[in-house]
Amino acid sequence: MRMKCRFVASLLAGSVLILTSCSNKPPTPSSPASGSGFLWVAARGNNTISAFTLDLATGNPTQDSDSIDGGLAPGAIVITPDGSTIFLASKSPDTNGNYDISSYSVSANGTLAPGSNTALNGAITPASMALDPSGKILFVVNQGSDNISVLSVNGTTLTEVAGSPFSDVDPNNPAMRPGPTSIAATPAGAYLYVANQLTNTVSAFQYDSSGTLSPLSPFIYQAGTNPTGVAISRNVEVNSQTTLPHFLYVANSGSNNVSGFSICDVVSANCLNPTGQLTQLSDSPYPAGINPVYIAVNPVYNGVYVVDQGSNEISMFKWSTSTGSLTVLSPPSVSTGAGPTWAQVHPDGVWVYVINSGASSVSIYSVGAASPLLGPLPTGPFQVSPQPSALQLR
Repeated sequence: MRMKCRFVASLLAGSVLILTSCSNKPPTPSSPASGSGFLWVAARGNNTISAFTLDLATGNPTQDSDSIDGGLAPGAIVITPDGSTIFLASKSPDTNGNYDISSYSVSANGTLAPGSNTALNGAITPASMALDPSGKILFVVNQGSDNISVLSVNGTTLTEVAGSPFSDVDPNNPAMRPGPTSIAATPAGAYLYVANQLTNTVSAFQYDSSGTLSPLSPFIYQAGTNPTGVAISRNVEVNSQTTLPHFLYVANSGSNNVSGFSICDVVSANCLNPTGQLTQLSDSPYPAGINPVYIAVNPVYNGVYVVDQGSNEISMFKWSTSTGSLTVLSPPSVSTGAGPTWAQVHPDGVWVYVINSGASSVSIYSVGAASPLLGPLPTGPFQVSPQPSALQLR
């Protein structure tokens, strides 16, 4: 466990002031939120999904109602950009041998109403999902079948597009299974990136308005050992016209570090002709804890949070909006419960929630003033259904 004392540096009249604190108090948010938000937690232990109302002034949750059916071994979860629909992937097959995506409509008070169950064609073990920024295309990476399912979205209804699923296998190395584990779409759309655990690579795709995937050239980029999670930097002012560059971060669970890449996806100083190509950052990779499996980004404070499952902690970084380089925060990590697997930043940037699968709990962290530094709430983690697997926020 790394030391949890906090060091805060500020620049005053040309000098650096270093303040040291070993308090267990969480950092004070720079812009405390108000009103209510929502949290949904999927759990494999009883195949459910539960809804909670969040007090955004304190970050604390209150369960809204009884848990409802979440499908067989619910895993990855996503919510549409307008917050109206949730999709949940099953990691176990149904009686017909199919792997399903369940949909739910979200009410004004955060409760869920089941929509439809969509069986994926030619898919085995969905591991991760991503939505196009429009919310009209859903991408599902299937670890067991080495491919990507693509579905059009119409409310709670999903329709698999022509040609789906699309292969993730490197055509130059067809005998090698990639074992895809995680997927991310660029904030402006058009490009998609997949972490491949068995080949220690990231594969790159472009897609059209229908969702049809095509491999980019180059298609394969080297990552660390056993890449497991991917995330893309998202700026507060992001939109389709942004000139701020985007960056891809990859959690390498086997080499205990994070790979960083710049993405040429929007016109910027370093990308005059967007092609979707990746360039590894000059100071990549960055050190993480033991067995990093997931990455969440905080677009309000430019924070990158890496879930270290093996050391039960979150490694904390700040990214440079110009270069993408990661700076380790001080302290470099904060403790979680047992077996953390998933993290999510609330859209206000003030609260971060982490799934502790081994403890059947969720840890809550506040984000420090003008910094992505995390501090746990004094109330500690709250208990949820057994073996929680994923969560989503609004």
